[in-house]
Amino acid sequence: MRILKWVVAVVFILISVGTVTYVLGPTPKAENIPDNLPIYHTPYASAAALEAQVAAYDARDTDVKTGNQSRVIWANDSLKQKTPYAFVYLHGFSASPMEGWPIHEQLAKRYGANLYLPRLSQHGRKDVDAFADLTVESYIQSAKEALAIGRELGEKVILISCSTGGSLGLYLSAADTAIAGHLAFSPNIQVADPNAKLLTGPWGMELARMVFGGDYRSWVPENDSIDKYWTSKYRIEGLIQLQLLIENCMKPELFEQVKQPFFLGYYYKNEEEQDPTVSVAKMLEMYEQLGSKTKRKQAFPEAGAHVICSPWTSKAWEEVQAAAIAFLEEEMQLKAVSE
Repeated sequence: MRILKWVVAVVFILISVGTVTYVLGPTPKAENIPDNLPIYHTPYASAAALEAQVAAYDARDTDVKTGNQSRVIWANDSLKQKTPYAFVYLHGFSASPMEGWPIHEQLAKRYGANLYLPRLSQHGRKDVDAFADLTVESYIQSAKEALAIGRELGEKVILISCSTGGSLGLYLSAADTAIAGHLAFSPNIQVADPNAKLLTGPWGMELARMVFGGDYRSWVPENDSIDKYWTSKYRIEGLIQLQLLIENCMKPELFEQVKQPFFLGYYYKNEEEQDPTVSVAKMLEMYEQLGSKTKRKQAFPEAGAHVICSPWTSKAWEEVQAAAIAFLEEEMQLKAVSE
């Protein structure tokens, strides 16, 4: 049904403005994509100063939903000291840090590591118009800020990511050796719907308005937790910026620069039952193009959802956690300090 809507929208615009006018129509562009990587930063004088910076990042928005804020979870809340490893969780588009719960907290606890849970640009807000202000630049910048905090929390940083958080994690990993490894769950290398490419073509915004029936995309949360920790109604400008991010950054030449140990987890059972949101085929292409010598991939056929790492969406989240532990201990030689 959605494909038909896209076709009808394109045909309508072609009839309305003509083929030549269509090709020359307004086309969204990504501007000021940050390229000053790796991330350089000034060490914080104290744990209190670091926590104040995290609070300052969140304070740029005054309408953050309860439970969606950025936060540091210290391995030892009394000492608040740097640990050998720190985990940083990069959440997906329209999600929040709780998307990866409890896996990110369980991994940090198991290895005695500090954990940083950033709220990425414009996410986790009450304002349904928030994504109108999302840009590729601000999206990447918020991920860079998250990594900078992570470098203060651990001697080495391990990224955990889901969906577009994985896109951002790949982008950062390609140029920053402070990242020691990456656990990527359902990374967004390409949106599953091929019509998404129309968003960044001529008249992309107009087409989106016709398909979605206005300025917003909305969906019905399946349960209260999803309603609390995801944004289920947002401006379609956010979708256009998401597509620009993917088209400009998810490229073979970038994947070749990723050298860190890499774990890829994804939902795939068969051709009919697989990730409905992002392309599994493109994930597997990316995996083969990685420059990583240490890498492992695993399908989770019973996950039944795009977000495989959450008990609110996935039927296999415990299996996903077990696979992440196996990779960290067998491939990266991390030692558990708690069982």
